Amino acid sequence: MASDRATRGRRPEGDASAKAAAKPRGRRPGASTAREDILDAARELFAERGYDGTSTRAIAAAAAVDPALINHYFGGKEGLFQAVMELPVHVLELAAQAFADATPDDLAHRMLDAFLLIWESPDTAPAMTSMLRRSLADPDRIASIRAFMTAVVLQPAAARLHGIPPQEARLRMSLVATALVGTMVVRRIVCLEPVASMPSEQLRALLLPTVTRCLTGELPIVNTNTTPAEGTSS
Repeated sequence: MASDRATRGRRPEGDASAKAAAKPRGRRPGASTAREDILDAARELFAERGYDGTSTRAIAAAAAVDPALINHYFGGKEGLFQAVMELPVHVLELAAQAFADATPDDLAHRMLDAFLLIWESPDTAPAMTSMLRRSLADPDRIASIRAFMTAVVLQPAAARLHGIPPQEARLRMSLVATALVGTMVVRRIVCLEPVASMPSEQLRALLLPTVTRCLTGELPIVNTNTTPAEGTSS
């Protein structure tokens, strides 16, 4: 009798191993910090390597979590990037559509369309302005603006600059970023008039020649080895 009760009180070893194997993989038990760990790791890696240079496996490794958790919490790399950047939903899709069939001849138009669609739309402008303000207030988050501009605007545009050496393409993209991000700092953060309240259509018309020249115009050649003349500032 006692032997029977003892036998009934013990779980067969096979049951324990089967239950352990049946536990869902990629999830931490209890109050998990996995989601926050993933966001922290992704924020650091996106800033360091950029969007294209960061893999989900690298993020998972840095966060010490199962890669499956990235899909579980964010739906994949794109969703994670949007969460890190605190971007409105579908911002990446909007930009991708704008560049889908762009040519060098209409690239400046497409870039401005994508940029202003994201920054001027009532659905996305508040979140974008908030992201910009936080980044400017926190030097550690400046990299988020760089990662966003690179992944959403600059890299897709650079891919359409056929026949231009990579170093020159990077220079041209940097000049475009200077014009576009600088404009939004003046418009959304500094609120300098008349740019702050200028209609989007007028802003686009004023930016178009600048962006066009940055992309395809002739760039001045500066001899950086020239010694300043005596009496002039360096």
